Amino acid sequence: MIDATLAALIQDNTTIVVPSVLPDISLRLVTFELPWWLADPKELEAQGIVDPYWAFCWPGGMALSRYLADRPTVVAGKSVMDFGAGCGVVAIAAAKAGAARVIACDIDQVALWACAENAALNGLMLDLEGRDLVGSELPGVDVLLVGDVTYSREMVERLIPWFESLRAAGKTILVADPGRGYLPQSLVAEATIRLPPDLGEVPVAPSVTVPIYSFNP
Repeated sequence: MIDATLAALIQDNTTIVVPSVLPDISLRLVTFELPWWLADPKELEAQGIVDPYWAFCWPGGMALSRYLADRPTVVAGKSVMDFGAGCGVVAIAAAKAGAARVIACDIDQVALWACAENAALNGLMLDLEGRDLVGSELPGVDVLLVGDVTYSREMVERLIPWFESLRAAGKTILVADPGRGYLPQSLVAEATIRLPPDLGEVPVAPSVTVPIYSFNP
């Protein structure tokens, strides 16, 4: 996925964190006391690091992971894909909840490295998928998990028809979005997860409430 030099650079500029809301999951992240937290994007690019979203545990992924920890039957014994996996927290939570197979899907090869690295920190292995699968029928996948991918209107316009087609094919889709405002207002949350002010990276206030939306067959 990435060469040893880049992997070593990432390890030198990240730290292992246990998010307070996910006490049984360890993640290698950039935290606020590390130089990369405030680094200029051009400086990072010069080091081979472009848009390191995989180095943070975003609220949607954290909330969806907490949701699975509290409701393991959603994925237990099933084949699951974490779409736009980033750091892999949702995939790891699904594996810990008893999923039979977990695929971490991300088009960024560094993100896939982060997924594998974080899975190993938790004594797990994930299947990795680097293709853009939007529109795919996802054969063999029972549950699609989506955290923090609804970050733009254009992306949501791509995703919603895909979710509807997957639902019609009998698959379950769970989407966590912390109020970015691009999802259809007609969607009704199945549950809401309240995250504490400490999201595992840096103290923030106030606490964050994240809706979990479901597309059930």
